[in-house]
Amino acid sequence: MVIGMNLALLSNYEMHLSYQRFFFRYLFGKIGHEHLTLDFINSVLGNMNMGPISKVIIQNPFSLKESVTDKETVLDIKAEDEQACSYNIEMQVQGSALFTHRSLYYWAKVYSSQIKNGESYKKLLPVICINVHDFRLLKTDDRVHTCFLLKEFIDNDMLLTEHEMIHFLCLTTFRKLRYTCCQQLDDWLQWFICDNEEAMKRIDTILERNPAVKEAHDLYTHFTADKALMERYEARQKYLSDLATIKEESHDDGYTLGKAAGLSIGETNGLAKGKRLMAVAMYKEGIDVTTISRVSGLAIEEIEEILK
Repeated sequence: MVIGMNLALLSNYEMHLSYQRFFFRYLFGKIGHEHLTLDFINSVLGNMNMGPISKVIIQNPFSLKESVTDKETVLDIKAEDEQACSYNIEMQVQGSALFTHRSLYYWAKVYSSQIKNGESYKKLLPVICINVHDFRLLKTDDRVHTCFLLKEFIDNDMLLTEHEMIHFLCLTTFRKLRYTCCQQLDDWLQWFICDNEEAMKRIDTILERNPAVKEAHDLYTHFTADKALMERYEARQKYLSDLATIKEESHDDGYTLGKAAGLSIGETNGLAKGKRLMAVAMYKEGIDVTTISRVSGLAIEEIEEILK
């Protein structure tokens, strides 16, 4: 993505990848950017001769405040179209074949969240997942864009339901092929993989003909020049680094204590003590109890008792 151009802000490749995910959420998940989200979704649907949809509503808007303490993988964007069908959009730049399990899991979460216990299944509506990934996911498929539905094993023309649809867009493959069946989608993907000044020169034509991509590029320029946005991004990186350090050190301390005890239950007790130490350390850093509970695995009530 074009975000790679301001590399002076990035200390290493890992930081670059995190920055890419952060901007992706800002681009397609911010209130006021719905028309860009709509354009991207329609480009994906159009490449499979589906759609278009005419409206999207962002269900989990990007928030500067919340973006600092969001879980590390919170790059998914949730939207809803005019028929109340749900869309889950995510970018992952690193991963493995297990990403397919992850995508199916998040589809299931969004699908099941549509109704509560006792409510009619008639309320359930289609959920469409769109995954942009920059690693080889399907070893036997060299297509940029693949779409999976629930079909009968022998008769592939027999569709069980249209409620499940999962798209995968492979940037790694697109770097080799440089095209799909949809010019609109090509423009977006070409912009995503543009990560240096030389590559930018090659997409001037795209910026001239495609107003949506041009606006996205202008937003990137504003994003990197906005002091508040960049401070939030840097604060997020510090937050994630601090969590990783605290968790690692607490686990090591707990394991050491358990091993030293020389008992079969020593490691378990040591790890439990490590969790308690982690909870206290995180609280001293100003981290809220809900986040401490999610990271440590301790119940909120237990954490509050420890802090007393």
